[in-house]
Amino acid sequence: MTSSATPRDIPADLLACVQNTLVTWNSNSESSSPWPTALQIYQIGKLLAKLDEGTTVRSSLRQLLNVIPDSHIVEPLRDGLFHVLETNDSNREECLEAVAEIYHLAPRVPDLTSEQLTTLQTTHRRSNDTNIVQILALFLLKHQLSWEEYLPLLHQLHEDPIWNDVIDWFQDHEPGWQQTLLQKHPDHVDYLQLLWQPIEDVAKVAQMSPSSIENQQSTPVVVEPGVELQRRIHQVLQVVPGLGEGFVELCLSYYKGDVEQTVAALIDMDHLPPALRLYDRKLPRRRIEGRNKETEEEEAKQIAKAALLAAQRQQEEEAYMLDMVMRQGAHDEYNDDYDDQYDETEGNRRASDEGLYDNYDAVRTYNRVLKGIVEEQAFWEDDRNTNHTQRLSSNKKVAQEDASVENGKMYRGADKLKGGRIPNAGRGGRGGRGGRGSNKKDAPTEGSTNAESSSNGNANDNRSKGNQRAKERKLANRREKQKNAAAKRMA
Repeated sequence: MTSSATPRDIPADLLACVQNTLVTWNSNSESSSPWPTALQIYQIGKLLAKLDEGTTVRSSLRQLLNVIPDSHIVEPLRDGLFHVLETNDSNREECLEAVAEIYHLAPRVPDLTSEQLTTLQTTHRRSNDTNIVQILALFLLKHQLSWEEYLPLLHQLHEDPIWNDVIDWFQDHEPGWQQTLLQKHPDHVDYLQLLWQPIEDVAKVAQMSPSSIENQQSTPVVVEPGVELQRRIHQVLQVVPGLGEGFVELCLSYYKGDVEQTVAALIDMDHLPPALRLYDRKLPRRRIEGRNKETEEEEAKQIAKAALLAAQRQQEEEAYMLDMVMRQGAHDEYNDDYDDQYDETEGNRRASDEGLYDNYDAVRTYNRVLKGIVEEQAFWEDDRNTNHTQRLSSNKKVAQEDASVENGKMYRGADKLKGGRIPNAGRGGRGGRGGRGSNKKDAPTEGSTNAESSSNGNANDNRSKGNQRAKERKLANRREKQKNAAAKRMA
């Protein structure tokens, strides 16, 4: 095949002459196809290249294919190909070269059946012809088949040794072949990418039946751990660029391979778990030559285990600090009324509590510690010895006897009469100034006075206990509200 460094187009008059010849050929042809065969088109292209030394054979063929309609290229191309394979004439190699070249230049190529594919495979095993490899590779790129029709042919090729030759041809002549194939079947990207791996890695997948692949959405394909991990790392780096692959791998291990949680954590770096803050964000991914897959998986498990232990230690430290704060706060009781109407507002949070409720395990630890503190306080309060309760002094007793409480207000007691006596409304009008002396039976005796003092003392003790219990209930209610507010913030 001749070639030129600077190919140019066929002269217009020469191309018009060839077109008129094709039209005449079309009108006088007795074959089923009114257009020339692939070999005839190839020979005309070579003739045009010889007539004009500045034109290459490929350029001549491309212009001839532009003259001939696409619908009249497909059938002669397929018929001529299998006619050459079935007849061992002297022009066979030239014919296969012509078909392969037209396959490469034509915008559309004929689709193959399973029997025709078997014929091409058998011919390749017998003669090891590179033109057949090129024809099969271009068929995979330019086919117009549906996924159901294309999949059995793909399996048939994948199980044959010619598959490696096809992949090698793709890598040498078609750099973007993977994107082209994926665009034809975008719903089966994972499976197609798996087929491009070496045969020993995907032998089980290649032997799967077409019916099982049709349901691959319900039955996920098992992908190699290293390939899947690399794919997830790239997904994270597309959203959050500028990070090291090693750091992203650690984050994926911490979140158990969940890409969404990893991306959400990396977007807001200030809320990263403490176990991940220790590592450099530009940490590269280690690649050691000669290390097998089992060693890499074991190392990944060790890294994930270390990250989990670090997170558990951080949670235990937070729980310990919370316990210490709660124990210190248990002795700092309020001696007056506490207004808790603003406890549940968002702006009343302390800065030290931020991040404490971000983790559900930390909340559970907080609730467990708080419950233990409340139960311990209730136990000691119920078991307290009341014999040591401080009794009220005589002055306070007199003040309480003289004071009267009505509707929450305190009033002054009755004024004393002359001589230090207090008027008694129940004695009638005989007592007092100018009257007769009081009746002895109406006057209080010493025994009744002592009994009354004792009953007043017991009442005061009961009142003191009631006030103490009310204060404890109020403190417990306030802590319960704080705990509920923390749970709402977590929800």
